[in-house]
Amino acid sequence: MKGYGAVETGIHLFCDPQKGKCPDGSGVGRFTMLWEFRDGVWMLTRVISYDHCNGCSLASAPDFRK
Repeated sequence: MKGYGAVETGIHLFCDPQKGKCPDGSGVGRFTMLWEFRDGVWMLTRVISYDHCNGCSLASAPDFRK
């Protein structure tokens, strides 16, 4: 984003902190993050987490690139 920063998108896996690991089927979701480059430093300005699916696996996650 010329003059502002960058946009980052991806899929994240939700983990159970009580188990200390991220087993398949924990749940997945998509994210979009907006980064601003200000005064020579990258700053995260917005995070949007959406399209959550409990009990899903990364293998069955929707392809966010479509």
